[in-house]
Amino acid sequence: MTPDAFSGAAEAMQDQLVAWRRDFHAHPELGLNCHRTAETVARHLKKLGMTVETGLAETGVAALLQGAHDGPVVALRVDMDALPVHEQTHLPFASSVAGVMHACGHDGHTAIGLGAASLISAVRQDLAGSVQFIFQPGEESPGGAALMIEQGVLAHPAVDAIVGLHIHPALDTGRIGVCSGTVTAGCSDLDIAISGVGGHAARPHECRDPIAAAGHFIVAVQNLVSRFTDPLDPVVLTISEIKSGSGYNVIPAQARLKGTLRYVSAAGRTGALESLRRIATGIETAFRVRIAVEIRTEEPPMCVADDLARTAFQTAAAMRGAAKVVRITKPSMGAEDFARFADKVPAAYFRLGCHDPSRGYIHGLHTPQFDFDESILAVGAAYSARLICNLLTKCQRQEKAK
Repeated sequence: MTPDAFSGAAEAMQDQLVAWRRDFHAHPELGLNCHRTAETVARHLKKLGMTVETGLAETGVAALLQGAHDGPVVALRVDMDALPVHEQTHLPFASSVAGVMHACGHDGHTAIGLGAASLISAVRQDLAGSVQFIFQPGEESPGGAALMIEQGVLAHPAVDAIVGLHIHPALDTGRIGVCSGTVTAGCSDLDIAISGVGGHAARPHECRDPIAAAGHFIVAVQNLVSRFTDPLDPVVLTISEIKSGSGYNVIPAQARLKGTLRYVSAAGRTGALESLRRIATGIETAFRVRIAVEIRTEEPPMCVADDLARTAFQTAAAMRGAAKVVRITKPSMGAEDFARFADKVPAAYFRLGCHDPSRGYIHGLHTPQFDFDESILAVGAAYSARLICNLLTKCQRQEKAK
């Protein structure tokens, strides 16, 4: 089998791809605790004759497929974790875990990764180079990519290029969106504590009300984007949680807020945080409270290499036809910790469309109704495998040209 035959081979293994996806979907796992998923992944990769390492970032799996000839190393990263969402799809293979669901397509990503591994394994005798398959937990939280990188997943062996993917409802089913430039935003998750003086609700003048201060703070930061940032340098600030109080007649001593800041440039991040702290200082003075802003997690923007994006587009057009390939140059304000990998080695990234109103596939990521047409699993596996083979060739040519 040659890379040109990957599409047919992937379609022939469609039943297996669907079985994997449905098994992962029915048994979702959160964060770094992807034990069952990792066991299934490691078992199959070992069956393919790969060198498999487990336990990275607690449940991550790295598997090396060595080609018959020396050459560069290209990696494929797929994420495995689910979300704390209560499923409402009513699928026969719906989540068996209350309050946990694969609402972001990572069940599909994992099946696609296993399919790509199977396809490339079948042509290993023709490969000049090696492929590192990275199955990562904790993409949604708490950031499994950074942990796997710290544990050497890009260094042993040294990876020359890496591929990432995401199923995406903004594209029609079966279309491939090839990303270039800045793909996703950087993300700073914020914890905000507003401390005042509590007391009786009938005597607010004796208190320093953190709830009143929180209300003004929330309203004030809405001006951060519209009045204090460059409209050509996208920034989003959302306050997503507020907790305070314990009764009808009690003014509490503290209010706690959570939020997220999204940005595509270092200047956008710096300016937004400066404005946020300036607003906090003003609220502190006006309401005689204390406001502490803590950055809990940080993910950089994801940027992909232009030359790899060109190869990704050419590969997609050759496999699917140009009409089914979309160039994506506008960044998403969503975050993706694949950015950690793209920050270390040249990266390519693609999105696999799953939007089809005629069949009811209309729901967005991170919603309890999210589902997708499983025919895209074969497309994703074939394209991932073909792109990896083309990148191995590209990297080898670049090495010879040095």
